[in-house]
Amino acid sequence: MNDDFLNAILNNPIKAIAEFYASCLNGSDRAKAYVNDELHLTNEQATEQQIGFADRTLGKQIPQRRIKRGREVRDALVDAGLYKANGRETMRGRVTVSILDDDGNVIGLRGYKIDAHADGPDVIVVGDEVEALSTNDTNDTNEDTVAATKPESTTQDDNELIVEDDQIIFIRDDRRYRIRGLEKNKSTLTLKVNLMASRDDLVHMDTLDLVKARSRTSFIKATATELYTDAEAIKKDIGTVLLKLEALQSDRIAAPKQPARIEVKLSDDEQREALALLRSPNLLERVVADMDACGIVGESTNKLAGYLAATSRKLAKPLAIVIQSSSSAGKTSLMDAVLSMMPSEDVNRFSGMTGQSLFYLDSDSIRHKILAIAEDEGIRQARQIKGDGG
Repeated sequence: MNDDFLNAILNNPIKAIAEFYASCLNGSDRAKAYVNDELHLTNEQATEQQIGFADRTLGKQIPQRRIKRGREVRDALVDAGLYKANGRETMRGRVTVSILDDDGNVIGLRGYKIDAHADGPDVIVVGDEVEALSTNDTNDTNEDTVAATKPESTTQDDNELIVEDDQIIFIRDDRRYRIRGLEKNKSTLTLKVNLMASRDDLVHMDTLDLVKARSRTSFIKATATELYTDAEAIKKDIGTVLLKLEALQSDRIAAPKQPARIEVKLSDDEQREALALLRSPNLLERVVADMDACGIVGESTNKLAGYLAATSRKLAKPLAIVIQSSSSAGKTSLMDAVLSMMPSEDVNRFSGMTGQSLFYLDSDSIRHKILAIAEDEGIRQARQIKGDGG
């Protein structure tokens, strides 16, 4: 055990854990890829901004709870919101971003989920910043998050955003906020917007980055002065706006990456024809004949094996097939012939695939689909990943 590290946790848990998570980032390729691709930061920028990764190794650095020293440290982490009462890390498996006050001190951590299928919201926040960003609706939060739920654009409830063509409106009591420029933010680490606050005939407008505490503080003070209203009320309004804009921005950034879902419905005549083919006593011979008509003559066994493997995509445990032969022997032609018999919306073609690629594919988009990989090395690595991770 490192006594200096344990003392640092007892002295300032948020700062100590932020530094520890920052030291873990380089150990995870997935976390670094998220930082590069989603947060749009270089590795050097990530180091400068103390971006980290909760790789689940924190517990190994702390004595067990049965030891007095371990109880003290773990209780400090629970009090800071970094550990849950059950002894698990709040930020486990997340990329972490330090939240700084006006003087540059670490007062909180924002955690971004990098596994789309993991439990919990996309973004969670712990630390003193949580209190500053809390709204009156604190009863709606759970032990995992203070992040807002996805905003709806169709209601005018006091806690909802009204999303229009080129602006976003937020209304709370007699105060109205108009936000413009959210779409220009391409990283989840910035929220630079043009924000106008108004009450009756009083108006205050400024351009600021809502992620930065100094910018928010300045805007809150100026708005309270210009609108002749309580600064604490403005502070709560801006906290609510920040959390909801963050959720909306995250959805907007992720949306273009989601593949378009194509729903195909057969007409009654098409369904009758399909059932007639399925019930045909010479179904397999007809399949081979149709593939011959596509221009691939011979290799009846290979064509039929490929067709059955591709059709098995609809099963709970589909088959996989690898086409191997000498160079220029027609591997690609055979694969093209098999895929030409499949619905285009069920085929995903890849010229190559790295060993980590499957981790970043949306499982819903490839469920019951065909992954056609042309590159030998890509097939080998993808098959290895599937074998290791199920």
